[in-house]
Amino acid sequence: MRKSKGLYKEEEMLHMYVPCQECGQYREVQGSKEDYKASLSVAKGRIYEDLYQHLSMMEAEDIYRIARVCERKIRDFNQVKCIKDEAGHLLVDDETRYR
Repeated sequence: MRKSKGLYKEEEMLHMYVPCQECGQYREVQGSKEDYKASLSVAKGRIYEDLYQHLSMMEAEDIYRIARVCERKIRDFNQVKCIKDEAGHLLVDDETRYR
């Protein structure tokens, strides 16, 4: 088969690590790319489900408060629309703006 952008046209066999239902650890499996993506989405779903259960507890308010404060701090620096001098004139040049 001819390579197309580094991929074979037939299904590639990948080595993937899938969480085991019985023991809770990861095991190595060989399968196709579609199998890998399906198992990855199932694992992400479990992780997010656990995260949402954890966030529904009482300590979630602290986490949300910290996240809001961090988001507000970031927003202050990124959303500067214009800077004016003492007389109220708009400063356009970078040299005069940050003196």
